[in-house]
Amino acid sequence: MKILWITSSGWKEGGVENYLALLRPQLEGLGHTVRILSSNDRPDMPHFSDVEYATPSGPLRPLGYSINPSAYRTLRRVLAEYAPDLVHIHTIGHASPAILFALRDVPTVLTVHGPEGFIKSLLVHCLPMSDFVGAVRSKRHLRFVGWAKYVYHRCVNGPLYWLGFRNVDLVITPSVYMQTLVARDGYANVCIPNGTALFAHHPLSATELTPTVVFAGRLETYKGVDCLLRAFAEVLKTIPDARLIIAGDGTEREHLEQLTRDLSLTAAVEFVGHVGRSEVENIYQRAALAVMPSTWVEAFGLSGIEAMSVGRPVVASRVGGIPDWLIDGTTGYLVPPQDTRALAGAIIKLLANPDTLQAMMHNARARAEAFGIEQHAVQILDLYAAVVRQVRSKR
Repeated sequence: MKILWITSSGWKEGGVENYLALLRPQLEGLGHTVRILSSNDRPDMPHFSDVEYATPSGPLRPLGYSINPSAYRTLRRVLAEYAPDLVHIHTIGHASPAILFALRDVPTVLTVHGPEGFIKSLLVHCLPMSDFVGAVRSKRHLRFVGWAKYVYHRCVNGPLYWLGFRNVDLVITPSVYMQTLVARDGYANVCIPNGTALFAHHPLSATELTPTVVFAGRLETYKGVDCLLRAFAEVLKTIPDARLIIAGDGTEREHLEQLTRDLSLTAAVEFVGHVGRSEVENIYQRAALAVMPSTWVEAFGLSGIEAMSVGRPVVASRVGGIPDWLIDGTTGYLVPPQDTRALAGAIIKLLANPDTLQAMMHNARARAEAFGIEQHAVQILDLYAAVVRQVRSKR
């Protein structure tokens, strides 16, 4: 089967891109051909895409989220030259709904990996925090410019997506949470949890345990690292030798480093910046547990699965799709988002109880094995084949 993937970022910006980089060799190893179409954003980063379209720049950039002529023309050319059996859209923002109108004659599926502008209840999560008053992400706290953007997306982009979705044969959601929201907007969908390449299991004996906590992810406001730092200040009052490793980069790094200094945490907190998969695995091996303090709707949360695959329980916010894979009290703890006290309490509960920690380490690895990339690849291929058969039967 010849498969074309479409995504916004052609470099490993986050979970979606890392997922694609891991899934592609799985499908190709099973005898299929995969090509990737992405935007040309961030040319300074190494890209894994095969073909790229341009994104508008300057004052015209916002309009590119409605109609991107370059994405439409490039897709038409790729369809003619490559003639894929199926197109899978992973993220559509930079490409705009314009590409949907080029897919009338091609079996097409689309995965909602996270907040997208065409999902009404998630639109506010697509706007930058600067559009909100008091850093509260809700319609009630939108500034005037935020309201203007919100109305534009609802009244201009919304109808374009609705019309374009006539050419999408199936929507995939990675969690029950996302499945419910997408269905509420009238899009029939099937839930297939994401998969990842599991790290090697690395159990620790009681004597090897150290009170080290890890966060691995993008340093953006919605990841809740500021809440984690405040919670960790409370953790140190009970466990003074605890240490926190923060792996990742983003627009909030400078602010978070300053907050670390303001909270007098510099001796206990280490920022290691953006690191590759092998180094992330090494960091998890050194840790007792991982933390995902997200404040927004995580569609799934693959970094938590990776931590559990090493055998590390996860303390995470009860948001989005995280409860689909994190079993509260068995593979870690779920806490309310932005609840500093609850987050600190869950971390202390694990670090102060080695027997509970080790039991959860064993449970975490067992749970992670359900989300391996190999079985996920088979599920995706089965779905592709079913969609192609269904579309061909209607012709």
